[in-house]
Amino acid sequence: MKQTTGVLLCILALSGCATTIRSDITVFHEMPSDISGKTYAVFPTEEQENSLEYKTYETIVKTHLNKLGLHEVPVLEAEMVVRFDYGIDSGRDVISSSPVFGKTGYSSATSRGTVYSHGNQASFSSTTEYTPTFGVVGTQVTQRTVYTRVFSLYICKPQPGTHRLQTIYEAEILSEGSSDQLCSVLPTMIETLFMDFPGESGTTKTKHAPRVKQTTEE
Repeated sequence: MKQTTGVLLCILALSGCATTIRSDITVFHEMPSDISGKTYAVFPTEEQENSLEYKTYETIVKTHLNKLGLHEVPVLEAEMVVRFDYGIDSGRDVISSSPVFGKTGYSSATSRGTVYSHGNQASFSSTTEYTPTFGVVGTQVTQRTVYTRVFSLYICKPQPGTHRLQTIYEAEILSEGSSDQLCSVLPTMIETLFMDFPGESGTTKTKHAPRVKQTTEE
């Protein structure tokens, strides 16, 4: 029942969200520019290993790693071990105001008339046209909840003869928006991270990417 509810929430979130996601990516790495042909293994924690949500994102990460020319192998045979984490905060309220425009008065008036004569009598008929002026007549205050979404990716190299791992790549990608459903934004954030992989070390860059459309199977 919880799975069905989660899928429905994701579908609703996708249908009502912006088509572009803005993300800030911070990268540090000591990776060669060409990693094609290297082997890797994704190594989840015990908690992540039992999460269907994690497995969904793991599939996306593997797809991008394979596109880079890497080959997945068992963890004990891998030249690189990949880990990732993700999360979302509880949101914060953002209050903003915007001007309301309307009619503020009249700048001028123009009258036109016609004189009608009937024998020794005359009458006058006239109309007056007013030119309105427009400007700010008030302020509209709106309040919305903004959520911060985060995805972190780590790539490590096993140290020969030890059980230690040397981190050779770490990246964090942040996005803010009105959606509190990670499943509606995280696929796009992951794709954005791999747009310029591994990227320039020691930098934070802002990128805009079209939302990745997800499909669900019954």
